[in-house]
Amino acid sequence: FGLSVAIDGDTCVIGAPDSSDAIGSAYVFTNTDGTWNQIQTLTASGGASDDFFGISIALDDSTCVIGAYGTNSNTGSAYVFTDTDGTWSQIQTLTASDGETGDHFGYSVAIDDDTSLIGAYGTNINTGSTYVFTETDGSWSQAEELTASDSALFGSSLAIDDSRCVI
Repeated sequence: FGLSVAIDGDTCVIGAPDSSDAIGSAYVFTNTDGTWNQIQTLTASGGASDDFFGISIALDDSTCVIGAYGTNSNTGSAYVFTDTDGTWSQIQTLTASDGETGDHFGYSVAIDDDTSLIGAYGTNINTGSTYVFTETDGSWSQAEELTASDSALFGSSLAIDDSRCVI
């Protein structure tokens, strides 16, 4: 509990990727009048042992992206949740279009407005990649794959703000 955390306004999401035989979970807390209360536990639909759901978390307004780098033999995935009237629901599962065993897609995640970055440090024989996803009309799709020619584990950590990102 607490390996990954994200906060935006009065909402905080805390990851526990080792819970339930490493299926993983994430806990949503809200602040009301200075008191933080857990309101929901998030899990991935179809979660399995060693998925490590909750290894990474990003939160922006009413959208949360949660990484699970262990899914599908460490190919990895990321899950998009949205908050509607205080209830968080999974709306989409993101995967890399060229995903392979050992990529670890979802090891890191970031979100700002309608753009999300998903790190996959194991791609290209561990040089790594970062995938850019954009949201249009409530649906997220892969827009681009970023790589570095001289890097190892590119995508292990990332951040985004407006039209800039740091990987």
